[in-house]
Amino acid sequence: MYVVGMFKRLSGNDYVQLMALECNVKLDDELLPFLITNHKIRYTGDSLSAKLAFTLTEEDLDFFSQIGAVYSYVVTNISYDTDKAEAAANGELLTYIPDNDQILRIQRGICFDYATLTTAMLRSLDIPTKVTFGYASTGEGTDLVYHAWISVYSEETGWINNIIEFAGDGWTRMDPTFSSSSNNREMMNFIGDGGNYTDDLHF
Repeated sequence: MYVVGMFKRLSGNDYVQLMALECNVKLDDELLPFLITNHKIRYTGDSLSAKLAFTLTEEDLDFFSQIGAVYSYVVTNISYDTDKAEAAANGELLTYIPDNDQILRIQRGICFDYATLTTAMLRSLDIPTKVTFGYASTGEGTDLVYHAWISVYSEETGWINNIIEFAGDGWTRMDPTFSSSSNNREMMNFIGDGGNYTDDLHF
């Protein structure tokens, strides 16, 4: 089941939905939606995000090395935007759609930005990637918050969350927002614990 929507751009990254239609679709390739651009994950071959992904992985032929190079760049170079996060919490970004190239230029964003940027870069390398929205705790004893992270597809294992190595001895969920915010083992263990996350929506 797909929902096809028509949106009108108001200004910048602000859109309003004009209509929506539900329809049943049978795809020849079930991975295709996770390899192409869409209204929330936008890029072209000329996008800064796509060009950077190619540059980062030019020497990496291995599937996991390519993912690791992109993921590492994003979590190392993008900082969390607390002002935008506050605006989102106040309901000021209800129609917000990330501009991945702009995120790369200003080098800061919120979880939605981290997830769509990483996804656009990986999709541009023909690596099936999806953004997952859901709920996550931000630490022990804290309330659940609405959050975004990513998953990638491997022919050997199917959809996988826990593929990025940390400290040479384990694997953690692909949560670029939390990964960028802390390099300590406690946070890495938290991210790697699937019990801290509840999936809600994928695209």
